[in-house]
Amino acid sequence: MSDLSATLLPSPSTTPADAQLIVRIARIPVEHPAQTLSLHELLPADIDGTQAWFGHSRRMVGWGEAARITVVGPHAIRDAARTWDDLRGSARVECVCTPACADDEMPALPLAFGSFGFSATTPGFLIVPDVAVIEMPAGNDDTPHSTTALWGTDWGGLGPARGTRYVVTTQVARGEAGSVKSTAHEKGADSASAAAQTSSNDATSTGLDAPSLNDPLAVLDAALATRTAVAPNAPEGITTAPGRMTQAQWMASVSEVIELLRAGAASKVVMSRDMVVQSPTPIDPRFLLERLTTLYPTTWAYAVEGLIGATPEMLAAMHGGQVSSRVLAGTTSPGEGEALMSSMKDRTEHMFAVESVARALAPITQTLDVPEVPQVLDLPNVSHLATDVTATLASGNVLDVIAALHPTAAVCGTPTKLAFDILERFESTERGRYSGPVGWVDGAGEGEFGIALRCGQLSEAGRRLTILAGGGIMPDSIPEAELRETRAKMAPLLQALGMSIAG
Repeated sequence: MSDLSATLLPSPSTTPADAQLIVRIARIPVEHPAQTLSLHELLPADIDGTQAWFGHSRRMVGWGEAARITVVGPHAIRDAARTWDDLRGSARVECVCTPACADDEMPALPLAFGSFGFSATTPGFLIVPDVAVIEMPAGNDDTPHSTTALWGTDWGGLGPARGTRYVVTTQVARGEAGSVKSTAHEKGADSASAAAQTSSNDATSTGLDAPSLNDPLAVLDAALATRTAVAPNAPEGITTAPGRMTQAQWMASVSEVIELLRAGAASKVVMSRDMVVQSPTPIDPRFLLERLTTLYPTTWAYAVEGLIGATPEMLAAMHGGQVSSRVLAGTTSPGEGEALMSSMKDRTEHMFAVESVARALAPITQTLDVPEVPQVLDLPNVSHLATDVTATLASGNVLDVIAALHPTAAVCGTPTKLAFDILERFESTERGRYSGPVGWVDGAGEGEFGIALRCGQLSEAGRRLTILAGGGIMPDSIPEAELRETRAKMAPLLQALGMSIAG
């Protein structure tokens, strides 16, 4: 882990050059070949520049990189929020549909996929893809803040289009200095960096009148011509190995943490561990997405620069100024919900997590609704205590909301600073972007960010997958039970690969 209070270098100077995102959108005709494919089949097979979000209110994939906002430091997500406000505020959006799209039908543009680290010293980013395909549900019922949508809208699995699909292309018109303007300048040696970078797909290098960029459908056609079939099975010859700690070493650390908690050092600490999957050939991220969505259809599946997973926990979904946050804490085996509701240990752990979310939302919202009693969320691998917190945002965008919320007690502990200090001593896992916010933000400043759980990080050109999971440690926790919980949480990716969950 990295130190939350580490001294960071000052922000790099980013030239305040004029910059503008040029966005074009077209509705994909019902007879177009892309309508018969699953969205994951539209992606390239490599992990670089591949983004995906399969949610309850919309599904989308993207590839290439028109622009990137990179941030690091204690104010990283807020820096990203202000820089995104600049970019979306100056963006030019053109509908090239025939007939033209109505404003209330189209998704708000531009679109960026985002992923941020658990720790303040892990760089986070927003990526505006060169090309994105967005599927809106039939009737455009874009209301994930409703209880029904949070608990799961049935898209019927991956497959041909079930709603309206759009293709979006984005390029950047840059100023003379060639950088996107950033207003995120924090002062001092403990400041964050917010640098917006642009790829070669910009007006200065390709020209705004390039036919392929003016015609999103032509861009989609060209992409389809280069796509390879999704691998039907996981690669053969896959092996596993311990991560930074063996299971015995991790349980020993958990035992030490339990003793600290009993002595009053903190109320709860979330300890994570990792395991490594090695493959002789690259693991196709599209294959993992398809398997995760099939096996865990009520989760939010995602892929952002090699971080792939299916999270059951929504950190913040914002639509129409309404915010929803699903809190998960307290875990047991599938079908044991009644025992979970009766467990004082799990109910207390859950209460800490709900209270941390409510405290974070209270200063930035006009209304706040926190149910008094949790519900049970049953998933194929585990059952969780779950509470859906809803609120009306006073001002700001979805990035401001996740900046206020992260890290919650569900992924760090209670109190946050004390829990983090304990993690610094006893957790050897390099979390990276695991347990950080992952999702998307649109041109209205709204969007969805889950907590990056039930996930793994692809590296070594797709031949290495590091799977991570954690458990909330309480004073009355049992190390062996916590190990079983992490095994269950690693199950989604292992099952997707057709492997045993004994990791």
